[in-house]
Order: sequence, then C-alpha cells, then structure tokens
Amino acid sequence: MTQFLVSSAAEVGSSPKIKSILAGKNVRIASAFLGKGAEDMISKGTRVICDISMGGTNPEVLVVLSEKIGDNLRHLPDFHAKVYISDEGCVIGSANLSNRGVGFLSQATLIEASVFLEPDDNASERAAAWFEKIWEDADSVSAEDIDWAKARWKANKRGAPSGRKSEAKTLLEAIAGPKEKVGEWGYLLTREQIDPRLEMKARDRSSEVYETVQWEPKGKLDVYCDLDKASKLDGYYIGIHRGKHGGMSSQALRFVGNLTVEDPNEPGESHVVSYFELLPWSDTGFPSLSKDEKSKNGNFSAMISRAKNKLVGRPIAAQKLRELLVESVS
Repeated sequence: MTQFLVSSAAEVGSSPKIKSILAGKNVRIASAFLGKGAEDMISKGTRVICDISMGGTNPEVLVVLSEKIGDNLRHLPDFHAKVYISDEGCVIGSANLSNRGVGFLSQATLIEASVFLEPDDNASERAAAWFEKIWEDADSVSAEDIDWAKARWKANKRGAPSGRKSEAKTLLEAIAGPKEKVGEWGYLLTREQIDPRLEMKARDRSSEVYETVQWEPKGKLDVYCDLDKASKLDGYYIGIHRGKHGGMSSQALRFVGNLTVEDPNEPGESHVVSYFELLPWSDTGFPSLSKDEKSKNGNFSAMISRAKNKLVGRPIAAQKLRELLVESVS
C-alpha cells in the first residue's frame, strides 16, 4: 500500500519510515546531502550516493563513511535526489539524510513530505532499477574528493574571504602583494559575452538553482556560459572580463550553482550556465580597476588577449594569475 508521509514523530511519519528502511537489508541510499550523525545510521554493506559539489554534505561524515563502507560511498555532481530503498520498501521524498531532515541526533525540524512504497510495488522496483543505473554513473569518493567537499562546505559556511583593506593602490599591485591575501580568492578570466536570449532564459530559471543548492543569494545574480571546468567551481571569485573592444571590467562573485539550459537560438543544443551572486567589490579589500587597468591597452587586456584558451573561461588560482600578468608585460 502506498502511503503519503509528512514530518511527524508518529509511527507513520516520514522520519520513522526512513529509519525503518535503513534498518532493513540491502540498503541503498540516494541522498543529495549527508548531515552529521548520518554516519551512525549507515551500516556496513549499505550503498550510498550523494553530492559533494554543492557544499551541503558534511565532510566529516564522508571521512567516517569512507573508512566504514569504502567504495560503497559514491558521489554524482549536481545530485539532488532523496530515495531510500531496502527489503522493507522504498521512501521517495524531500528529506536529506541529515538531522534536520530525518532526525537522528534530535527530532527533525524541517517540514518534509514523502511517499512510501511497499517492496513489491512496481514503482518501488523501478526506483531500485533507477538506483542501479545511477550507481554505475557515480564515482567512488576519494581523498581528493573529500578535500574538495571540505572546501565546498567551508565556502557555504563562511563569508567572503577578505574584508581587510589592501594597502595597494591598484589591483595589479594587490595581486602582486601578499600571497595569503590574494590567494584566498579564485579568479575567472573571460572574454566572451553570453547571448542575450540565453542569458534571459537562464535568469528565468534561477529559482531552480536556488532549490538545488538550498539557499538564495541576497545580492544580485550574474550568469556565465560554458565555463571550462564549471563542475569544479566553488566558493568566491574575482571575475576579470575583457569586453568586445578590449575594455576591462571586474566583479566580486560567489558561486551559486550550474544549470543546463537549452539554447533558444539552436533547438536541441544546450549550454552549462554558471550562476554567481554579485558581491560588493569592497568585500575583496582590493582597489577597483584603475583607469589604466580598464583600458584596452592595459596589462589586464593584454593578459587575457594573449592567454591560452585553456586558461580563459576557467577557474584559476592566484599564482597562475601572477604568471599571466608577468607574461603580459614581458
């Protein structure tokens, strides 16, 4: 019998039902985010798929589970499903395997809704088949993946890297200054303008990104198209853009998430659109671009003009930016 479940401390509530699934045999968990305490709910032999790209999975849980279940811990980028399966049946709903969603350290506090399916239900069998398919697509969580999850987790929990005012008089001087300050930011060098119709369509779908990452930016939004290594984006960036005629502009950005958007000009074609929250430039602590730095004849314009394609349109570290700037004036 199919049951509609809501958050409840009663026996028929979603939280107790998920716990009964986890206590069964051949347990399979598809939970976008794993919260502290989830590691105690997961027994050896359980297979788990989660997301580590959006900053919602606690890396401490990954460390414990990596030792506990090994290769049975896998991840998929932009994974947002919540499905729990065992010989006890299947629960499909909104709750992540977190304390607020399921309630294992204390009572669940989020308003959740789900559906329970009996083990022999056709939909339950289809859910199990779906799990097997995405299991093959998922990657085992490695030590490098856990490091990335830690960076994503911190990026979601802290504010902008630096509000301390730099003593430099220009952005060039700031980048050439103390490594620990400039190195707290990532850098995006771009020179292509997103198509206006694609940008409009991407902005119209911004609520989908907010739902995926489970937070909504307080500031205005900007979108970038087809960034190389978009799947590796996380945290805070300084975007340095060379316009059509060579003039320069800069932005302080916080990465929100990626979304695949169909090209309105080419039916059947799609693009990966990366969403960023626009931050006040003062959050960087760096000087704004000077008049010379904005010029089409300045060092920044020359840097992006000469940079190899593989370094433009992708996130780079401060050290690489320094090297590019040195090359541009040599």
